[in-house]
Amino acid sequence: MDADLQLQLIQAVARGERQAFQELYEGTSGKLFGIAIQLMRSPERAEEALQEAFVKIWHNASEYHQGRGTVMTWMSSIVRYRCID
Repeated sequence: MDADLQLQLIQAVARGERQAFQELYEGTSGKLFGIAIQLMRSPERAEEALQEAFVKIWHNASEYHQGRGTVMTWMSSIVRYRCID
């Protein structure tokens, strides 16, 4: 999934569009799970951290600001924070 589509989807998620959230999840969850599993070293714990991260992404999509980095960078930092927490 390219960065432009991720941007469009996160903006739609910020408006509460569930279909956009599903598309964003489907397009990014594999890569984000990879980050989580590297940090957690346990598939079960990585899945739990990823789920919590996506809940945070859903609730905080309006806090994403394009000037601070890409959507994937923003979401990756949320996943990392959840794994560390």
